[in-house]
Amino acid sequence: MPTSVAALLQATPDVIFALDHHGVITYANPPAAALVGLTPSEVIGRHLERDFPHTLSAEWPQVSQRARASTRPVEYIAFNANVGRWLHGQVLLVPDGLLVQVRDVTGLHRAEQLHQVTAALGTAQTEQDVVGVVLEQAIPALGAHRGAMLALSEDRKALELRREEKYSPEERERFRWFALTEDLPACRAARDGVPVFVSAPDAAREYSGWDAVRSVSTQSIAALPLSFAGGVQAVLVLSFDLPRRFDEAERQFLITLTGVGAQALERARLYDTEARGRLRATVLAEAGTLLATSLKVEDALNRLTGLALAHVADWAAVYLPDDDGVVGPVAVAHRDPDMIELLRTFVAQNPADPESPGSTAWVMRTGESFLVPTVPPGVIDAIEDPERRAAIVRMGLHSLIHVPLTVDGRTVGVLGLASSSTAQTYGPEDLRLAEALAARAALALENATLFETSQHNEQRYRSLVDATRQIVWTNTPDGRMLGEQPGWAALTGQGENEYRGYGWADALHPEDRARSVVTWQEAVKKSAPCTMEHRVRVADGTYRHFDVRAVPVLNPNGMIREWVGVHTNITAQVEAEAELERRVAERTEALARSNAELERYAYVASHDLQEPLRTIASLTGLLERRYAHVFDERGRTLLSLIVGGTTRMKMLLDDLLLYSRMGAEQLTLEPVKTTATMEEILMRLDEQLVDSRGRVDYADLPVVCGNAFQLTQLFQNLIGNALKFRKPDVAPEVQISAVRTGALWQFSVRDNGIGIDPAYFDRIFVMFQRLHGREQYAGTGLGLAICQKVVERHGGRIWVESAPGVGSAFHFTLKALEACEP
Repeated sequence: MPTSVAALLQATPDVIFALDHHGVITYANPPAAALVGLTPSEVIGRHLERDFPHTLSAEWPQVSQRARASTRPVEYIAFNANVGRWLHGQVLLVPDGLLVQVRDVTGLHRAEQLHQVTAALGTAQTEQDVVGVVLEQAIPALGAHRGAMLALSEDRKALELRREEKYSPEERERFRWFALTEDLPACRAARDGVPVFVSAPDAAREYSGWDAVRSVSTQSIAALPLSFAGGVQAVLVLSFDLPRRFDEAERQFLITLTGVGAQALERARLYDTEARGRLRATVLAEAGTLLATSLKVEDALNRLTGLALAHVADWAAVYLPDDDGVVGPVAVAHRDPDMIELLRTFVAQNPADPESPGSTAWVMRTGESFLVPTVPPGVIDAIEDPERRAAIVRMGLHSLIHVPLTVDGRTVGVLGLASSSTAQTYGPEDLRLAEALAARAALALENATLFETSQHNEQRYRSLVDATRQIVWTNTPDGRMLGEQPGWAALTGQGENEYRGYGWADALHPEDRARSVVTWQEAVKKSAPCTMEHRVRVADGTYRHFDVRAVPVLNPNGMIREWVGVHTNITAQVEAEAELERRVAERTEALARSNAELERYAYVASHDLQEPLRTIASLTGLLERRYAHVFDERGRTLLSLIVGGTTRMKMLLDDLLLYSRMGAEQLTLEPVKTTATMEEILMRLDEQLVDSRGRVDYADLPVVCGNAFQLTQLFQNLIGNALKFRKPDVAPEVQISAVRTGALWQFSVRDNGIGIDPAYFDRIFVMFQRLHGREQYAGTGLGLAICQKVVERHGGRIWVESAPGVGSAFHFTLKALEACEP
């Protein structure tokens, strides 16, 4: 071998060695010798496969055979459990044997695996999908020989098997359920929230429950908690058939992988919650339809159990009491007819005990619902009767719900649902769904109201929610987008060179770009979750609205490892809101035009009626003066009524004309001295003040911005009412004051009159609304409506404080003088 080549092989970090045709090592560089803990001279002459088995991974015998049969280099990538590394090897057939080069590609391989896991999780929607991706990706990525995902139970007292890979049926049964207090690696990881890495010998010494669950082939185990929503929610358990060292790099990779899995699991649970809502609406809607179209109770209940079987259960049954009060199944659904017969026979041979909590008879007696998220294996094992125990095991009950069928407060039966799979564990939402189904089944027993009630329930519980499609992306700790981002690339059409760093911002709408970048940089600076909305130019060139949420992923030391974000398409929601605002604006404008037209019509009508009314009043007055002596007493009374009615009509038209004029005429604002206005009003009301012996007190009142004519009408109406609605034999007293509140003056008109019941506060400002008859108090019912119109046109508001017998205080606000200044 040339000296330069030998020097190069000695200096390279790659493992280089040569074998003769018998597999004996003829050359080894220092890294190759170090791989087995020897020097190059000690390695030469040794047989690779006999002296150093598994040094180059378990795949080496097959690889070497392929290399000897080929004239081209043979490449392979395999995990070497002895060193805990991923190795990339090249084997070349040479005249005197084989030449082998091996390179450590662990870092690159793990990065690729993590990317594959992240990409696969980006497309996983349900919790079951996410669990499947984590197991299917994690096992080969880490060189494990099997794995399982255990989830915290609803009461957080146990771990329940959600899914496993490469477990035997007997092992699946052992792993189905663990009390969280058990002394096992998975339980400790769930309790403490930290990963557990342990070899089989150490596990046997450290965990008292290890021997009861371990497999003979398991040599090492990793129990990795998945945490979100404030605590541990699941534990990923990986088993290895070779002893593993779990060095710091491998542990960090495992923690990173489970961190990504935890985020995906949290998102999937939110998706599943929405999906359960849609399923609830679908099931309840279908149940309502089935019950509404069935006139026979038995047929309806069979349809109901069939519906439950199709959507939410592996078992469904309705239990009703017989003539002797014994509760038994009248409708049972299961995919296997033999299982249906098994349940009927079991119930017949083992009547339910009314004192046993959770039994159908107990639910029938108490009227209470019962939920068992996971049937503990120990409960079944404790059954003494072997035939009864075998029958329950054969039924495969994993999760169980019993709810009462209640009609008019009476429990008339029980609905039972059960699942046989760890993938479907019932919780509070499922219990509520079962109770809703039970309500429909109970209504079926009340045949007379079946159709009407089922229709009502169908409308009440229908609530379909569209799932939003989410785009997942990652950023570096300092908030820059690097590497492959398949979700973002597919959404925007940007290539890696385009979105790198802050290039992703180029895909944002120009009006949203700067704001979004600042918001993102602030979140990165504070290491805080980021939320915002912006428009993104998608691959087809159009802009879509997105809700953005991003959270930092932390290392065990608390430092940010990366950012993970989600873009959720909310375009339909935004467009719907914009359309709603447009329609509201159109309707508001149309309503304003309609109101203006009505006010104009009222103005014209009341104005044009004045002339014929004056003619009638003039002629009836002339008739009364000249010819009253011609009429008898009855005629003179009728004539007097005509004159009085004409007078009241004139008052009504005057007020109606005034009211419409307030809205029809353009409002011209000017400084108004309210003290001078009061003096003018008191001159107009002098006769009323004398007749009533009334008194009006007011201090120096402010100058406001308003219309003098309309404000005069406002004060005159309020003071006139105070003089009119007085107590018998009590002289009216009116006090007028004003206080400054910011840019407004608040006026108060107080009296000592008869007062108003608070129940009528809203009514008194409505046109033509009167609280007293004309015989008691004259008027048209428009005075306060005119006051309200004046105040509102001036940009203020008016309200009243009063109580019967203690007088009233009318308050209103007007703009200060500054509002009139240019």
